[in-house]
Amino acid sequence: MKQRRRGFGLVLGLMGLLMADLAMAEDRTRPPFGVFEILEGQGVEVCEACLKGFEAAVLAPDPVVFSGCERTYEFALDFTTPKWVELDPLEHLALVKQVMMFIRPPDPSRGIEGTIYDGKNFRREIQTEVKYERLSISLAMVDIDNDGQTEPVFRYRWGICGNPGAPSPFRSLIVLNHDRKGIDKTKTEVLAQNDSKERRLPLGIASDNIYDVFLYRGQVYFDSWNRSRAPTVVTVYLLKGNR
Repeated sequence: MKQRRRGFGLVLGLMGLLMADLAMAEDRTRPPFGVFEILEGQGVEVCEACLKGFEAAVLAPDPVVFSGCERTYEFALDFTTPKWVELDPLEHLALVKQVMMFIRPPDPSRGIEGTIYDGKNFRREIQTEVKYERLSISLAMVDIDNDGQTEPVFRYRWGICGNPGAPSPFRSLIVLNHDRKGIDKTKTEVLAQNDSKERRLPLGIASDNIYDVFLYRGQVYFDSWNRSRAPTVVTVYLLKGNR
């Protein structure tokens, strides 16, 4: 178990869950989507439950495609998920633009001229992304730091899930201010558990990770499906805002 104090809370890295390399077609001794193994967190209740959930999904008659987007947390294992409300990006252009510029800020030496963020370019580009289902946004009220107060958490996904022929998707978690018009940057940066963070990239290289939020026996956790190295590593975090 790892502990990291970041900004407004204490982040506990509860587990590292490794998915071994995908089995070759001729290898009949391993499930077709590889195998999971706990790297850290053996014996921790939520970690063992996550392992059981992933193993059950892999071995199911109709297993999910493990691109990371489709991972599910089984209600039978005491998991629940926040009530995400899907939003239309074209109806929330100002917020989407803020989020995208925070995740992938333009080069300050070049500015935004000629980029996706320049004038009417932005609406046109977002229309295209929505048309081809490459962009998805949703919102949920979540007590992300387990302090008894809910925060508006914005989930931003770019890329197509479950399509091996498409660019790999990524998903970021953004904590909004309570008026939902801007980003709470301090809280958001805590959720980005990414070693590639720097001043210009406060969330690091966002395309390396697919983040999500779940509840286990009433407590809120977030996780990171990290594909920057092989094999893939899934890490589960618990954030305590008042400790």
